[in-house]
Amino acid sequence: MAKSVQKKRSQDEGHGFAKKANQVTTAKRILEFLDKYLRTKPQAAS
Repeated sequence: MAKSVQKKRSQDEGHGFAKKANQVTTAKRILEFLDKYLRTKPQAAS
């Protein structure tokens, strides 16, 4: 079973995200993931 995987690592951080820019980037990536995989599609009007 082949799965697609994405990994993000900030070179200038250790464990976690202390820098605001990295926090913002990570939050955006999480929202993009949730939109892609969990958002329900609107149903067509009957």
